Amino acid sequence: MKKKKENTSKYLSKFRTILLASLKIIIGILIFSSVYEISGKIREICYESNLFIVKDITVFGTKLTSKEEIIDISGIRINCDIFSINDDYVARSIIDYGFVKNCKIEIQLPSKIVISIEEESPEAIVIDDRGNSYFVNSTSDLIGEIRNGFTTPLPIIRGNHDIAKSVKLLNILKDYDSLYTELSEIISDDRGLSIILKNSNIRIVFGKDDFDQKSEVIQNYLEKITNLNFDNISEIDVRFDNRVIKRIKKG
Repeated sequence: MKKKKENTSKYLSKFRTILLASLKIIIGILIFSSVYEISGKIREICYESNLFIVKDITVFGTKLTSKEEIIDISGIRINCDIFSINDDYVARSIIDYGFVKNCKIEIQLPSKIVISIEEESPEAIVIDDRGNSYFVNSTSDLIGEIRNGFTTPLPIIRGNHDIAKSVKLLNILKDYDSLYTELSEIISDDRGLSIILKNSNIRIVFGKDDFDQKSEVIQNYLEKITNLNFDNISEIDVRFDNRVIKRIKKG
């Protein structure tokens, strides 16, 4: 009899524990539902009152891109619900555009969005066979197509595109001021790589290798040329064993 009472007591204790746990869950659900419903109504009231509607979008850090482009890519629009904005998703969409390396989205309640971007650092412009233009960085990666009307003083890479080798030559020329500051284009063709100088329009043929050595040879040579001789030159060829071959302009 005593054992039977003990078992009944245990069952009642378990039942009370389960009942209390169930009641807690039910109460929690009711509270959550009420809070969710209230928050939804508050949000609806705020939306209808235009309190949390996007009224201002500010963009910082644009050079290669425009503020209008960044806003368009972000998908954020004036008068949209500010709470509907997923800042991580927006930042990733902007970075995937190609010109942007880093992006931060700041939501300033009640109605302002701040987009701060860090753009890629292009080294040159690549023009393909169809006339499309792209920025390229120091590791030879294309980082975005250039929109119409955009102007820049960056060197141009064109021809039979060995982009990696062209960028390699470009990076080497940075150590030779008289060449780099006058660099207008890098051209790739059957003879290898050539560069065009800005003011004189002289073409310098480097060939397919030994760019460091040839850059030093050509810089030393150019420093010795008088203005008169310089004006008569159309092309300088340094492909052959430290020899400098110059070709005179016709006529």
